[in-house]
Amino acid sequence: MRKTESKRQHHLPQFLQRGFASARRGKFAFTWVYRKGTDPFETNIINVGVEGRFYGDGADFSVDRMITGAEHRFSAAVERARSCSSGHLQSNALPELIAHLEVRSRHLRQVILVGADYFINQLMDYISDPEAFTEFLCREFTRNPAMLGKAISNELSKYGLSSSFLGSPARLGRSMLPLALSQLRPHLPAIAQAMKATLPSKVREAVKSGHISALRQSISPQERVERYAPLSFFAVDMPTGDLILGDSAVVFHVSDPPRYRAFLDAGDTLDYVCLPVSPSRALVGAHVHPKIDRSELKRAIVRCSFEFFIAATLTTENRQLSREIGTDAHPLSRSELEDIVSEVINK
Repeated sequence: MRKTESKRQHHLPQFLQRGFASARRGKFAFTWVYRKGTDPFETNIINVGVEGRFYGDGADFSVDRMITGAEHRFSAAVERARSCSSGHLQSNALPELIAHLEVRSRHLRQVILVGADYFINQLMDYISDPEAFTEFLCREFTRNPAMLGKAISNELSKYGLSSSFLGSPARLGRSMLPLALSQLRPHLPAIAQAMKATLPSKVREAVKSGHISALRQSISPQERVERYAPLSFFAVDMPTGDLILGDSAVVFHVSDPPRYRAFLDAGDTLDYVCLPVSPSRALVGAHVHPKIDRSELKRAIVRCSFEFFIAATLTTENRQLSREIGTDAHPLSRSELEDIVSEVINK
């Protein structure tokens, strides 16, 4: 086993970060890190976009080995995009690279966790309201009385008791509903508090395990590779030389309505995908060579970043832009989350 398998693993690849080096000291590359609400700082890229055992699940380090094995090819494709003449760029690795960066990041895990945390808090608040939640349970059990009856039958069977003398599950549910709700009502706030205390850590473990399990199947999902394979890729120069790299790595411009996103949904109409590879160069995949507004792209990279972006320089513009980190990082807006929770509760 390699020494690094149980230690620090980069979710923002170092081969991308090297293109945004502010300085090189010996074999080490440094970059400026901008986070929302804090002063920017310069640090070695080995300290950026890294987390202990990020791709490790127990003693299983297969995902880390898969990523390490693919990075030589991905790194070579990025280096070619940095050094070639501007214009059309041919490489079979590019669709795989885009798909890989989209699903690899911590950014992806964090937006899932934020959404899950919101759901947990909203639902637990609802459960802790005895009147509202018992009304909800009454609606559900009235709609399907057998649901409660089966639950009671299962509990009785644990003690070797038969519920057959009480009739069918539906009849049992209807007869026991008033008693069940009256006994449950006083305990709902305590149940909600207990769930709030334990659910977040369980959700974090489940999200990490699910992410690793998905990557174990493929570090470049085939359906996403196939979606990007028809694109033409271009090396696009940024004459101002002040492009930045966000923690989502790639950003997607979609239509209906036109906007940038950190992730591409199945229903999105893709205009182009952009991967910054250096302060003066972006790799762009599109059906037609797009006209990209430098200021718009730079702001989009910041807004689609979840926690930070990096740059080769310390500038006033970057400081000001850092206030917008995370604005467009989430697949769903707060109002969309509220609508979903409301639909779940009031179905």
